[in-house]
Amino acid sequence: MLDLTLRRDPRIKKAKKVRETIESRLDLWEQGEKGRETLLQEATKISRRAHSSSRRGESESRSKREELEKAAGLPKMRKFRNFIQAGEMRRGTRILTGREKGGVLDGEDTFTKRGQTYQVAETLKAKHPPEKTPQAAVLEAMPREGLPTLTPLLITEEDIAAVARRLQGSTGPSGFDSTQLRTAVLSLGRESRELRKELANFATEMGRRVFEWDQVKALMACRLVALDKCPGVRPVGIREAIRRLLGKAVMKETREELQEACGADQLCSGLMGGLEGGIHAVRELWETLTQEAGDNPEKAF
Repeated sequence: MLDLTLRRDPRIKKAKKVRETIESRLDLWEQGEKGRETLLQEATKISRRAHSSSRRGESESRSKREELEKAAGLPKMRKFRNFIQAGEMRRGTRILTGREKGGVLDGEDTFTKRGQTYQVAETLKAKHPPEKTPQAAVLEAMPREGLPTLTPLLITEEDIAAVARRLQGSTGPSGFDSTQLRTAVLSLGRESRELRKELANFATEMGRRVFEWDQVKALMACRLVALDKCPGVRPVGIREAIRRLLGKAVMKETREELQEACGADQLCSGLMGGLEGGIHAVRELWETLTQEAGDNPEKAF
């Protein structure tokens, strides 16, 4: 909703016209699927118009001015200022000290790896084959006996506020980033308090039962971006900020139970001890193979 109703049109600059445009888009949103389809078409046209205008080239004077600004380091200073104002101190410092590498690639960009040139869009398609419905036969059967009793989960308004203060990250498909969500949850008085209560109730309910996919698919959606690996491309899905908030609130309350249940098996869940246990196990195995092999490495395998 936010991405469609707040999509900026470069041709509309006056405050009165901007306000009228937003009100018109809100009216279209309330009309249902037909109005939302109109908003989607409008947003697509704005994006294509902006993309085509940027690819037509700029005047020589503007290009020269940008070259001078780049030589003076002004673009880097602008990025630094924007990140600091948004509260992202670490990212701003990395840009200023020259440790920020890579960046986001466009679908039509190309990159060279091992002497060959690839297009970003085609590479992403190759990394994301068509979806397949999993067959029950290939899934591991879950034992019904011996499972722990489901403990009722209770997320409070204070839990949501505590997590929101430390929330970071970019925007998901809706265009609502962590900074905006933090402001909405903490800085708007009575409205923020009511929002915290609703989020706490929603997180509690999600921890107690399984929702139908149609009910949560918008919440679970991710925005796919292509990061420059220098060289290469890495697809990354950026989740909705509200999903990160709910997930962290649930993990805050269940962390000890997760650590006890997963132990060293779950190496990628952010649990203390699991990753260290995996590293120590591999190191011990490597030392054992080295001792058995001696001077002949083939004996180790």
